[in-house]
Amino acid sequence: AEVETTRLHPLVHRALPGLDGVGFESGFEGDEPWFAEHRVQGRPLMPGVAFVEMARFAFVAAGEGGFAPVSVTQVEWLRPLEGMPRM
Repeated sequence: AEVETTRLHPLVHRALPGLDGVGFESGFEGDEPWFAEHRVQGRPLMPGVAFVEMARFAFVAAGEGGFAPVSVTQVEWLRPLEGMPRM
């Protein structure tokens, strides 16, 4: 059985230290509340603001943001993240 570790943030689950700095990783089951609450044409999708929050948190957690305000601009999505619960 997989051991659950403490998550850094509801949307950013793990830090992955590397030679080039730190990266972050998240895994979703597809039945999280934001998938159920955000549907487009009946499909459960990760809200766009969730991606922006993930980027903001990762930037600050990596020590890049300090206490200065963080601005995320010119964001484009290639495709949505669809929440499909595992059967």
